Amino acid sequence: MFVQSGPGKTIINNFCGDGFQKVWRSCGTCNDEVSQNSKQRTVTITNSNFTGKGHVIASGNAPYNDKVSFNNVKIFGYKNRSTRVVYACGEVRPEIMDIVVPDLSKQGVKNQHMKKPCIGRWFKMETDEGKQHNI
Repeated sequence: MFVQSGPGKTIINNFCGDGFQKVWRSCGTCNDEVSQNSKQRTVTITNSNFTGKGHVIASGNAPYNDKVSFNNVKIFGYKNRSTRVVYACGEVRPEIMDIVVPDLSKQGVKNQHMKKPCIGRWFKMETDEGKQHNI
């Protein structure tokens, strides 16, 4: 849905995503003429709801020190394969492209458990029965 090519900050607030591949993605090796220190991109996703089928909500570029923050994000339908969001946060590496790492939650949505780029981990998982699970 969103690709951030240059340095700076993106704020996604009060957003609803349904049936997406990726909601926000940092570019791989864009703007190589810019100095390494000024390539950092940040995204903050707040007060937003997502349901799949979706692959990843946000993917940051670790070599450029991108930061991905979440606050009050609800992910619906995780128990159903046809509506599951597979990853909450992923990592883009220019030489490998997308990398996502193992399960952080036992509820079915995976989140990268590394220093970079995912720094927020407050999600409310909504089951089809309406129960919430914080991860």
